[in-house]
Amino acid sequence: MLAGVPGASSSMALAGVSAQTVPGNVAQSWGGAVPQNPVDVVVLNVPFAGTWPDVQPFRLRIAERPGSVPTLAPDAPANAYEESFSDAGQPQWDPVNRVLTVFLGKGQTATVTYSCYLNISDVLALQTPKPVPQLGYLRWWADPNDGSAVRSDQQVTALAQFTALGVNWHVTPYRKLVLTHAVQQPLFPPVIAPFLAPDPGGGGLPREELPQVAATLGDPSVRLSFGARFNSRTTGKLDLFAQWTEPVDDPAIAPQQPLDGSNGSK
Repeated sequence: MLAGVPGASSSMALAGVSAQTVPGNVAQSWGGAVPQNPVDVVVLNVPFAGTWPDVQPFRLRIAERPGSVPTLAPDAPANAYEESFSDAGQPQWDPVNRVLTVFLGKGQTATVTYSCYLNISDVLALQTPKPVPQLGYLRWWADPNDGSAVRSDQQVTALAQFTALGVNWHVTPYRKLVLTHAVQQPLFPPVIAPFLAPDPGGGGLPREELPQVAATLGDPSVRLSFGARFNSRTTGKLDLFAQWTEPVDDPAIAPQQPLDGSNGSK
């Protein structure tokens, strides 16, 4: 929407796509200079190519972030059950093929907020004696007709820069895109490990104990207490297998022999 004032632009074109919360991003732009960021917002700008409205799209590619998976012992600490990386995994832009590559670790999921962004010259004209808003929305906010205070030039410039970044949802509403690096198997095999049990005396610190089995006479079920260490991002379920022996009360079998039993639960 144009302001309809002297100095206002006669046309306005979207300059590209602005994305927030992109994995590994550190405020990059491949579409020229990024306007000054008035707030702590990390954005990634990908420019359109061609003349509006006949602009060329770009392709988003998810690639596996190079990492290492250590071999763990059963007594390894819980924070060791994560993949380690040697770099920041910053996105890469191929301007020739117009491909944006985003890197995700195994099992990692990221929610990206994206919208379009504008050229700062289409948002605000820096003229003397004061900047001229190019958008009707910005002009109404700068000089409202409801009796509220008129905004200063510094405030107008800050909002214009915020809008040019593509993070002003009044001008460029955003959408959300979920990126997922799915895997076929867990990053680490799960293991049963000591767990923190309450102090039986009460009031003390929890203590590490091995898996426990609690059974009541006459009850066919038992209660298990144990800890398990696994990678939560790449593990959908845990299978627990148990094995035991029990006597067989059958007069036809002499002498009586224990019966092996086994069961699995998920």
